[in-house]
Amino acid sequence: MLDMSIGLCIMPCMSNVKIWCACLIFSLAACSDDEAQEIDAGARIDATGVADSGAADSGAADSGVADSGVADSGVADSGVADSGVADSGVADSSVADASICPNSLEVLDDNSGANGAIGLPDLVMSEINPGDYIELFNTTAIDIDLGAVQHQLCSPFSYVSLVSLAPTTVVPAGGFATVPWPVNFVDVDAGGEVILYASSSFGTDTAILDFVCWGTNPHGSRKSQAETVGKWLGACSPAISNSALHRTSGATGAVAASYNTADPASPLNCSP
Repeated sequence: MLDMSIGLCIMPCMSNVKIWCACLIFSLAACSDDEAQEIDAGARIDATGVADSGAADSGAADSGVADSGVADSGVADSGVADSGVADSGVADSSVADASICPNSLEVLDDNSGANGAIGLPDLVMSEINPGDYIELFNTTAIDIDLGAVQHQLCSPFSYVSLVSLAPTTVVPAGGFATVPWPVNFVDVDAGGEVILYASSSFGTDTAILDFVCWGTNPHGSRKSQAETVGKWLGACSPAISNSALHRTSGATGAVAASYNTADPASPLNCSP
């Protein structure tokens, strides 16, 4: 702006130095006004630039904490609430989901080994709910696959093998598993008798692994056979008064006092 104003003023003012000087002063003054306007405009542009592209539009307010920070992608959306404890943590892998036994069963040796039987068998009947199920407890440190054993259940004089009754059931080491009630067993809450044999040698006293009787027996009996080898002593347990007969912990299972017939059914399928 300064050069153009000087050039325009030189030509008409050459004949008169005073006029030329006045023209030059006028041009300089014009230049000063124009530059001031440009400076003002620049200042306004700069101020506008800051307001439009600075902190207010693209800074903290639009793209900072409020939009992309903690509130949207932080704890609330992808943190503890969605993928943490509630979804994949304790709630899904807790005791209930893993089938951990709420308690165990201590089975004492009944000393029938002195008579040639097995004093502490690998399986015992831990709960009986006539017409519904028989619960078994594994006294050993290894799993027992019922599909690979020779054990037999007897309710005189009906029999069923565990391999046919529950071929896919595995009783965990130190744990429990239930098997269906045999359809040919007629025992009821008022009375019954169930025997677990090591094999189908039902006439062999020493093949008895576990024996229990309760109430008034509605059928034949092998009680005397169990008494011969020490698998049972004395009278039968009382009749079942609340749906199931339970073997108590810390007992031999060879006397009536080893069983509770007043508690409700509580079948278990679990590991220790």
